[in-house]
Amino acid sequence: MYIQQKILTFALMIFFGWLAGLPAWAQDYDLVILNGRVIDPETMLDSVRNVGIKDGKIAIVTDKNISGTETIDASGHVVAPGFIDTHSHNVLTPFGQKLHLRDGVTTPLELEFGVLPVEKWYASMEGKSQTNYGATAGLQAAREMVLNPNYSTIDGATVNDLELGTATSFDMAWSTKVATDEQVEQILALVEEGLKQGGLGVGYTPGYMVTGARSEEGLGAQELAGKYRRFVAMHGRFSGQMPPTDGLLGTLQQLGAAAAYGGGLIIQHMTAQTLAETKAAQALIDNAAQRGIPVIAEIYGYTYGATMVAADYLHPDNYQNNRAIPTAISSRSATCNR
Repeated sequence: MYIQQKILTFALMIFFGWLAGLPAWAQDYDLVILNGRVIDPETMLDSVRNVGIKDGKIAIVTDKNISGTETIDASGHVVAPGFIDTHSHNVLTPFGQKLHLRDGVTTPLELEFGVLPVEKWYASMEGKSQTNYGATAGLQAAREMVLNPNYSTIDGATVNDLELGTATSFDMAWSTKVATDEQVEQILALVEEGLKQGGLGVGYTPGYMVTGARSEEGLGAQELAGKYRRFVAMHGRFSGQMPPTDGLLGTLQQLGAAAAYGGGLIIQHMTAQTLAETKAAQALIDNAAQRGIPVIAEIYGYTYGATMVAADYLHPDNYQNNRAIPTAISSRSATCNR
């Protein structure tokens, strides 16, 4: 009898251990998404799977049958993590956030232009945003604050809030004025303060201030990125494929700074700058990355530019030469982009 009890106890232990070890697909979930093409960039998964969600978190991704309180049949659709948009200028507005969410973007980021003061921008979003959010410390904003003697901050105002231009006396000084040595130091000090306040990196757009930004500002931005283990998000200085201002020059300038000072580099909308030189630019970036320089490039599908913020490459005098396209097309395109 004692031996039988021992055998029974042992059998029960095995049974309950087996129950405890059952895969999670035997459980019920709050929500299940069935039959979708599940894509997970982290694990390189790209296959039809079922997803189980419990307590607001993904509990399982499986090819087994699962059930839940609510069911979504995702047949013919892609199921993926929320996307991160590294180049958004609509992070701050509720309408912009809705558009992002409908595109599957759960984390839009204002990296190219950035914001300043960073802490005020974050405070304006806290508890109100429908999405995740983040921004760089904008070097352009720091330039406006230093180079525009009439600029004044108001509670909650940031330089990228263009609707507050009247309140802050925003006059685009950042795009055209050349800073003195002392002013360069002041600009970089403001950027550094933005990094201390939680800026994800440095927003740097020399392409919109071709005649204003000094190279020392870009070098200083990258040095700060290295110091704080962040990155520079750059709109390159030139856009074109013809000398003397081809798009590769701006890419090379900041890539050299990244190699010298550390920190990451995001080359924003690379193809808009490098055009027919894109293949060479991508080879340059790939080789730099293989050598340990943390650099990535971004591309986008639209063809519009912003002459309203001094996009030098869209001015009619530059458009034809930089792109090596006929005058008639050049003039028409430049007019449309205004």
